[in-house]
Amino acid sequence: MNLIAGFIGKNKDFELIEIQEKVRQAEQNFNYANQEHIDAAIYELKATEEKFNAMLREKRGEEDVSKRSN
Repeated sequence: MNLIAGFIGKNKDFELIEIQEKVRQAEQNFNYANQEHIDAAIYELKATEEKFNAMLREKRGEEDVSKRSN
């Protein structure tokens, strides 16, 4: 059972790293957006940041639950 939990935990970490890269890319898109594309770049950045924040909240919640069960 611990092996499965470890695998799931590693996948969550990979997902976190992956979304961090998406945030970095959205920031870069925003920084280089021309006037015609700035609104789209803002929406992309905000959406990606919200996904990242939601994943962090989820991960922190899982850590809290695992600490309580030990």
